[in-house]
Amino acid sequence: MNRKVLAVVFIVTLLALCVETTSVHAQADQVTIFPSDDTYVISQNPDSNYGGQTYLEVVTTSLNRSTVLLKFNLSSIPVGAVVDNVTFQLYTTFVSEPWYRIGVTHLTSNSWNESTLTYNGYQSLDGGIYLESIDFSVYIMSSNQWYSWNQTTSINLAKDDASYTEITLVLLTGELFQPNSYIWFASKENSAAYSPRLIVHWRGIVPEFPAVALFSTFVTVTSLIAVFYRRKNKKLSFAQEA
Repeated sequence: MNRKVLAVVFIVTLLALCVETTSVHAQADQVTIFPSDDTYVISQNPDSNYGGQTYLEVVTTSLNRSTVLLKFNLSSIPVGAVVDNVTFQLYTTFVSEPWYRIGVTHLTSNSWNESTLTYNGYQSLDGGIYLESIDFSVYIMSSNQWYSWNQTTSINLAKDDASYTEITLVLLTGELFQPNSYIWFASKENSAAYSPRLIVHWRGIVPEFPAVALFSTFVTVTSLIAVFYRRKNKKLSFAQEA
């Protein structure tokens, strides 16, 4: 009997140590995610779709305004990853004039695809723009250059919602420009070397079954074994006395 009890205690203890080791030695890592869909929609052509273009056009004039949307699948981020930095990158293929200030945030709806979305469709999406996380600090100065926005807040907000397996990023501008003023960013239909991308870095991974939970199980199991063993000994004592 003693050997069986010791074997059970040993196995549970070993499992607890393994989980604790995983917690301590979880590796930092990162993944680059490319969009599953990207497009832009234009107020002047509310029924037109531009999902097949090799560029994503940003226009903000008194007569016309465009919105750029990019959808990313987040399934390659490990469960339990503690995300500490997310960089969103776009490459300019044409800039008509410098000092275009562009912000990026996320849309609280992913129910669209690049082959069908229009401006009217965008207006009717069941979701809003998350203005609290917008990064409006980037000025677009020239063509043929990479630009970056920090989207750590957006990704962590999406990860915290269990229903999110994707995220939609939206480009916004803060100023109006002259007619015929615009910017083109390379879309995913452009060269793969210039495709939009999210670079997601995490500092570690929280185990799915934390050591503290397994330690509680260990205490419970060993307590039950001890109770059983004492009862067994009592029965043997009574039998011997009889």
